[in-house]
Amino acid sequence: MEVMYVLSSVVFLVLIQLVVSKNETINCQVNTFQTKQNFDLKQYLGTWYEMKWLVPFDVPVADRYLDYRHNYTMNTDNQVLVSITARNSSKHCLYFNAYLNLTATPGKMVLSLQPDGGGDTYTYWVIDTDYVNYALTYACGEMLPNGTCGKVRSWIWSRKTSISQTLLNSTEVLLNGLCVDASSLITTSHVEDACSKQNDDAVITTSSCWCLIIPIVVYLSIFHLI
Repeated sequence: MEVMYVLSSVVFLVLIQLVVSKNETINCQVNTFQTKQNFDLKQYLGTWYEMKWLVPFDVPVADRYLDYRHNYTMNTDNQVLVSITARNSSKHCLYFNAYLNLTATPGKMVLSLQPDGGGDTYTYWVIDTDYVNYALTYACGEMLPNGTCGKVRSWIWSRKTSISQTLLNSTEVLLNGLCVDASSLITTSHVEDACSKQNDDAVITTSSCWCLIIPIVVYLSIFHLI
């Protein structure tokens, strides 16, 4: 009986050590995270469909957007225009613009809601992509004193409205290296053809009455950023 107790204690201590060792091997300081090696912006441009996303707060199912996608085109030499389309829970199309401002580090960009870079800004890092199938992006909304991120945002993108389980599995491994729990990501549904700005009876744009009829918190949530 005493031997069994000793053995149980040893096993328990070994398990604890394994957990501690695993945590110690993962550096959660944001400045250690690497973006896509030799990132090629030209290959990254074009349309990306959101497969999964993570924001640092709970989003009710009724407030989650469908058919969410980004289209990236060069706006100036140092800025990318982000054309965003999605459907709300009422199936109305939404259309917005945002802007990615380039930095000196390839793959590290800053997203803003205004073309001059004013107002609120958010980091937008391309962690990994093969340019033709998938992309994983990461943002930190609040840097803590110890260098870790207090408000993590992350997205898994696909060039199509679906993604293979193999690619999802590989991105989950990368997310673990970013100290992100992959099971916390929300899945985006793609059930209809992408919205078109020419569909005037269904599209709401920033130049129409959107800001007058919808609270600003919802306006910002279209970017899955707040």
